[in-house]
Amino acid sequence: MKVPTDIFERIAVQNQTENDSSDITKQAYRDGAVAVVTLSYQPIKGEKAWFMTAYYFGETDLDKTIFPDEVPPYGFKLITRDGMALSVIGPQESIFDPNTQDGKNFTKLYDILFDSKSFRQVG
Repeated sequence: MKVPTDIFERIAVQNQTENDSSDITKQAYRDGAVAVVTLSYQPIKGEKAWFMTAYYFGETDLDKTIFPDEVPPYGFKLITRDGMALSVIGPQESIFDPNTQDGKNFTKLYDILFDSKSFRQVG
């Protein structure tokens, strides 16, 4: 994602490995995830807040986890390309007052996340 510098400085990215203690991360790798990454946002004051978790799968493997009438375990399928898929859980809504700078930043991040033009192809 292309994120403005002032917001980028507030984002922490953590690669979640197969050995991560999170059950959902372990299950994602068992289900075929190639990579799992968590993004957090550091507000101007206060504790770091979770923003989203992104899952990178072969599209066929991701599709096997999605069932009608059930919440997808790895969130919303955001992008598919060349047989691969990026799915994202979060954010549902900002935990920050929308009139504060953190609230505005969080909203801007959300808008960027769901704007396909904000993504660049790697490789």
